[in-house]
Amino acid sequence: MNLRQNTFTKGQYRNLFKDHSFEEDSVYYTANCILEGRLNVLAKLRENIPAALWFLKSFGLDLTSLELIDDAGEYVELNFTGECSESVEEKSRKVREILYVLDKFNASDALYHELSILDKNLPRSYLIKKVRAEINCQLQVFTMVNNQGAYVSIRNELINVVSRKLEKLSMVYSLYLDTTSTMNSFTVKISGDGAKFTRHNNFVQMNMAVIMDDSDETANSPISCHTIAMAKGNEDYDSLDAAFRDVFSDINNLLKESSIVIKDTCCSFKYVLSGDMKFLLTVMGLKSASATYCCIYCHINKNDRHDMSFDIDYFEKLSQRRPTSEKLGTFGRHKPPLLDFQINDIIIDELHLFLRISDRLLKPLVEYLYNLDCKAKIAGYSPVHVSTFVKAVQSLGMSFNVYVDSEKPKPQIELSSLNALERLTILHSIDVTDFICGTIEDKKIVSTLWQLFIDTYEQICTFGEDLCVSSTTVFELAKNFVNSYLESSVVMPGINDRVTPYMHILEATSSPHKMNLE
Repeated sequence: MNLRQNTFTKGQYRNLFKDHSFEEDSVYYTANCILEGRLNVLAKLRENIPAALWFLKSFGLDLTSLELIDDAGEYVELNFTGECSESVEEKSRKVREILYVLDKFNASDALYHELSILDKNLPRSYLIKKVRAEINCQLQVFTMVNNQGAYVSIRNELINVVSRKLEKLSMVYSLYLDTTSTMNSFTVKISGDGAKFTRHNNFVQMNMAVIMDDSDETANSPISCHTIAMAKGNEDYDSLDAAFRDVFSDINNLLKESSIVIKDTCCSFKYVLSGDMKFLLTVMGLKSASATYCCIYCHINKNDRHDMSFDIDYFEKLSQRRPTSEKLGTFGRHKPPLLDFQINDIIIDELHLFLRISDRLLKPLVEYLYNLDCKAKIAGYSPVHVSTFVKAVQSLGMSFNVYVDSEKPKPQIELSSLNALERLTILHSIDVTDFICGTIEDKKIVSTLWQLFIDTYEQICTFGEDLCVSSTTVFELAKNFVNSYLESSVVMPGINDRVTPYMHILEATSSPHKMNLE
């Protein structure tokens, strides 16, 4: 039988065992076992031949490959150079995908072993265990001091990620990467955020993303996001300092290295810090977002954030720009920074920016509709305003509802959780004027508010890609949006005259989006 042949039809299996009283499926399974046994012979030969030809070293020879011929006259080539890495590389994509599914759903190796017996197209279970062991060897996980979390060496993780990118580029472009190549420059984005996993447990997670250039399509995808640390605890200064002390020390040491030699290639790095407002203020030693001086970029007082008379250069003045190091107890600085990032290298996460501002558009609208329903009940009419809005959102294919806790002195209104894409769809697809019971001028004010936010957000997203979009355009749109927001408070009382820190980021010339994209 030809050793290299590994596929037969059931008819061929039947003819092979026609003199035996086996069932057809039994014949199919038995023949497969015979083939696997012959293929295992090749594997054992590949494993034992180097030991049998040990004397080649005495003559200054290295065994790289061996060509054999089987009974059918076909050649079989055994390769001995990088055997392990090549075999893993050939099957790594399929094996890693299966390994990801097994880990995600907590499936046991015994379960996969049974599945691999039923489906011969699946990789063998020993290969899954082998790849898992290799991944575990590459990733050295450290336990935090309080045993409430774990982390990896960010420097080693960065080297591993960049090494894979360089290998991929060398295969695609087949060029030599030198120190003058622009492909040797990388942007490393370090981010963090807290999350409530259960009712009583909070976790803080830190991630790293390596971006080569603006054309990197996977820059903001989960593929490029690598978790470097996770700890159980609250997202406050003392908890972060205690849990992530070693992690912050590694990051600060990494910030001192502007370049690292990886695979004989000198790679330069630019480091940026990203996250939501709470995380960034905490790690930089500033007070919360409700403090008088809570802007991470400037010294503006929260009572002056509504003033849109400032020009585009106002926040770049030395008197307004927040320095990297400043005296404790001044302008909201109450503790030393945990990370040594420069202010210009700190970026507010775009997703949180959109979510928090869209909150200030959707929830006041629902509160406005709820107040109309309350007035309708008093007047003896049917309350349909909130339900009409809910049906309009649900007609867009979203699972949405409004919950009212009327047991408290002031009813608390909560909305179903919506992701960024769903919120953007609502802003684009729903005509807000259909739900405003007022004059034409009132409807125009609220409609203008929604449209200005959509325009501002879209301009931010396309900044740097569309040459027609300038920083001045974004600045003017943001100012118009804030003015419209303040004007809408007359129509919807749920919109107060307080300009949030995220809105201030939109119109401040020190906008992290502008710095990031420029």
